[in-house]
Amino acid sequence: MAELPANPSRRVAVDQVARELLDWLARLRDKASRGPLDGEDLRGIAERVGELLRLGRSAISRYRGVFDGAADAITLLDEDGRILDANDASVQLYGWSREELRRMRVFDLNPTLPHDHMQRVTPVLEVGRSHTIETTNVSRSGTVIPVEVHSRAYIEDGRKLIVAIARDIREREHAQNELAASEERYVALLEAVDKGVLVHDARGRVLSMNAAARRILGINLAAISDPAALDFWELYDEQGARLSWPDNPVARAIRSNSDVDSTLLGLVDRRNGIGRWISISVVPQYHAGESRPFQLISLFSDVTELKRASELFDEVQSLARIGGWTYDFRQQHMYWTRAVYRLLGLDPESSVGREGLLPVVHPGDREALQKAFAQSRRQGAALDIELRVRHPERGEIWVRVLGRMDTHRDLPNQMTGTIQEITARKLEEERLRRLARTDALTGLLNRDAILGEIDQALASSDAEGGPALMYIDLERFKLVNDLLGHAGGDRLLVSAARRIVGALPGNVRVARFGGDEFLALVPEAASDDAVWQMADAVHMAFAASFRQDGEEFVITPSIGIARHPQDGKEVQE
Repeated sequence: MAELPANPSRRVAVDQVARELLDWLARLRDKASRGPLDGEDLRGIAERVGELLRLGRSAISRYRGVFDGAADAITLLDEDGRILDANDASVQLYGWSREELRRMRVFDLNPTLPHDHMQRVTPVLEVGRSHTIETTNVSRSGTVIPVEVHSRAYIEDGRKLIVAIARDIREREHAQNELAASEERYVALLEAVDKGVLVHDARGRVLSMNAAARRILGINLAAISDPAALDFWELYDEQGARLSWPDNPVARAIRSNSDVDSTLLGLVDRRNGIGRWISISVVPQYHAGESRPFQLISLFSDVTELKRASELFDEVQSLARIGGWTYDFRQQHMYWTRAVYRLLGLDPESSVGREGLLPVVHPGDREALQKAFAQSRRQGAALDIELRVRHPERGEIWVRVLGRMDTHRDLPNQMTGTIQEITARKLEEERLRRLARTDALTGLLNRDAILGEIDQALASSDAEGGPALMYIDLERFKLVNDLLGHAGGDRLLVSAARRIVGALPGNVRVARFGGDEFLALVPEAASDDAVWQMADAVHMAFAASFRQDGEEFVITPSIGIARHPQDGKEVQE
């Protein structure tokens, strides 16, 4: 409690005037004992008494100004607890008038006080030293008012009196109760939330953790002698590389004095070898005006199953040689999964960019991809196209690109799809296609394939000229075939086919038409003379005899020539 203020200089003046008056009265008493007093003596007495009265009125005015101007309720009590005086704040707080309060005792304001309260308290109180307690007083209306009372003793006329200053603490208690309730709600919320929450001090040591944190980390705080010691964890980054303890997200937040956003962190408990993955964020907290955090909050979720599912999905994508992609039309940017980077042989750290797949597509397929993509965007149709892609290590590979359009308010929002390698399938299809068009014995085109080639050549030729066709029949082959048997005859046919192909230019398509019959399709650019020269070259190729099973056989070709359009306009003609 602060003592009622006084002006030291004025107090000195009062004491000095009082001493002068006493000295003057003492001299006058001596003088009066020797004879009567004169008028000058009486004027001196009057002047000094007037000065004392003026100073006294000034002191009373200052006292009353301070007394009634105080915001807290002030009462002056005697040793029996009677209220000698009360200020305006007491009137407002308790509801009684000043005169009513002066007829009351402290026990009327606080009925809970024991009857011997003043006898026990008064000897304890000292002049110049305050005593503070929290208690409750009662107003005229019966309202119980929590107060903080500062009491101090003072001496007046040789008596020990008490000044009691009561401060209304209802608002403070309400604020404290609200704070306690808020803390309870905060704790209840932390215990109910499914995210792990750790509270760290400024050095990163764990101060507390919620139920989800204990469940996720498998920790029972009661069983840990030092909850700040969590360095029994081994830490790993997203790629599975070992992290040193100072590289944990909390330590990074302390060093950088900033937030650490969602970070994937692997934890392995050295005590039991159990591992888990968490996604953790760290938020430093600061006192007002301070630049260093006084504590940090870590929020994390258990993503072990999600991580394992992601790894499994990534492995499945890798085994199936398939990856996912998304193209955002608003940002004009494509995003890939890591499996696509592996599939295309690209650096996973490289940016895809707005061109997406186009830069790695074979130049001959780029226009087809652009048209198909534009059509899907325009019509909202599914994308399905097969393309050749240039792989940095494997050369040319085939991929199938599938996509589905997502719209928002009838406008294209993004396209999502997959990229799958189909090189093996394309090679198999090509092999089957060749088998379907190839004579199994000689490797030349078969009957159906050469007829298809002739159809295409006739369709593209003009009315004035066209391709030529040579029909080659091996004379005496049946006789040789009967002598050698089917196996020997087949070997002879293969040798004959090689001689025919070797004798003709590379742009002439040669086929085994059936048995020992062959067809050679000559492009329309060749002149009649050139065709006759080709026929002569085939004859010359059979000039040498064939050797089979230690014997020699002479086979000659019989060649017929027909030309479009003079010899026929249809294939059968």
